[in-house]
Amino acid sequence: PETQEFYLFCFFCLGFVLFRSQAVKRLVQCMQPKVQAKGTPLAEKVPRRRSLSRLSMDFAKQDFTEVLAAWPVLEEQTAEALSMTVTALLALGRPEEIGLFIAKAVATMPYLRDALHLTVSALAEPTIEVPRQRIVVALRDLYDQARNELNPQAIQVLAVSFSRVNDEQRVNALMQLLSSKGQSATRDTLIKTVQGFLGCKNLDAAFGVLHRLVSAEFVGNLQLASLQRLVTDAARVASEADVPEGEHSDPAATRDWSWEMLELLENMEEAPVEAFTLLLEWAARQNPGDTEMASRVEQQLRTMTSCNGGALPTKACVALVQVHASVSGNQAKAHACFKDILESAEEEPTDSALVGMITSCIEAKKQRLG
Repeated sequence: PETQEFYLFCFFCLGFVLFRSQAVKRLVQCMQPKVQAKGTPLAEKVPRRRSLSRLSMDFAKQDFTEVLAAWPVLEEQTAEALSMTVTALLALGRPEEIGLFIAKAVATMPYLRDALHLTVSALAEPTIEVPRQRIVVALRDLYDQARNELNPQAIQVLAVSFSRVNDEQRVNALMQLLSSKGQSATRDTLIKTVQGFLGCKNLDAAFGVLHRLVSAEFVGNLQLASLQRLVTDAARVASEADVPEGEHSDPAATRDWSWEMLELLENMEEAPVEAFTLLLEWAARQNPGDTEMASRVEQQLRTMTSCNGGALPTKACVALVQVHASVSGNQAKAHACFKDILESAEEEPTDSALVGMITSCIEAKKQRLG
């Protein structure tokens, strides 16, 4: 054993001396495979900055993955860039991430808050085609995650967007949020909100906002023509929403929106004639004709036309003939209104109007004989 240990010690010393020599080191290095260490340049370690023009090009090409990846390395993170990025999230099917994304963006870059209304508009009416339900999810996520970050203008844009999807609860909550900031909705916001609810046939919500518009607070600042167009649209939807009473109708499910519309028109200083005419046509479609509605509307129309030195519109006279030709109407008034049609130089009744008047007379005759 002592001899073995001695030999091991000798071999150790010999190896130590040999491998310390330069000649042996060079020999070993030549025998090893050459592996070139690949260093990473500094330009590859640091993400390449993206310009806004490059982002716009990617967006135009609908390369939404690149648009989304470019946001953290943009040279300038503007409101336009934010709008394109949230649209990219929408296109990629990630609407539930948009609210938190906007909240974080505004938290780190407060200057974006002033232009958030542009981002909300881009989200509500995207320039690309996406499913409507995806837009609704994105708007609701924005409401849940970032409504307190919105400026007053963005709050109003979001409220209008919710009216177009018939989300009355969120519209009311946003109006309250706006009031808490010491602001009130503008005329244009209220008009667009009414139009949104009318498009969804939500007359209850539409009338609630419309009453604010025709109040004294807004009449002075509101262009009369735009208000009259809006009221006429509301009258058209209201007159089409009602269901004529009959044995197959459900009285509990029927609400006389036309009557509420009449009350609103009677409280206006300059109500549109067309809106009154639509209510007369509604009264003529009832079975039997609604003579009470017809009488109140006729009184309003004659007052308005007498001030202008004109006569009743032909359409209004046709509707009055139909109402009073029915079994519940006044035959003498029907004849008088028909005479007004014949003497009117405004326009001749259409063929459908003539057929309607004749039909009303025939139906009334049948009911009297029956």
